[in-house]
Amino acid sequence: MWTHWVDSTVALGEGVEDEGDMEVYLGDRDGGEGSDGEEDDGYGVVQELELESGVGSDPDTGAERVYRELWALRTMRGNVGERVCVVLRTAEEVEGDVRGIVVRIGGLCQGILKRNSGEMEVGRWRFGKGWEMIVGVGVERERGGLRAACEAAMAFEETKLTEGKEVEIGVLKWKVEEVTVW
Repeated sequence: MWTHWVDSTVALGEGVEDEGDMEVYLGDRDGGEGSDGEEDDGYGVVQELELESGVGSDPDTGAERVYRELWALRTMRGNVGERVCVVLRTAEEVEGDVRGIVVRIGGLCQGILKRNSGEMEVGRWRFGKGWEMIVGVGVERERGGLRAACEAAMAFEETKLTEGKEVEIGVLKWKVEEVTVW
């Protein structure tokens, strides 16, 4: 059972749960047959496609529903960014209730930050010749929110981001839940 601690579809604190099974997806992205389930994204990252099928709560009605989601499982090749994993999480009562999580694995970094007011920031960055935002919704630098936390994860400094430590980034305190270097 997967419990969504922060979710773009419901208010903070409302628990959304789902449960599913994963299987290698052998069709191409258009639903055709014949693919081996792997694609190279041109950045030295091979992704295997997996299909999740399961049952979860409909965010609008609360009724149980069947769902299908296609996931891209990525395997890093070569030296794509630093070999580091950083996970940051915040849950504060600053500017109203807020929950957020940032995950950086090597040359990919993404996060979501949601306020009780319904405001939300979602962003994904990829390292190529430098860090570039490839998806961004509501991401603001001046408020010290998601962008600032992702920038801290992307600029990773072991002395500042130590597992278990709480760090102040912008106006929010973030807990460093995981740091792995390989």
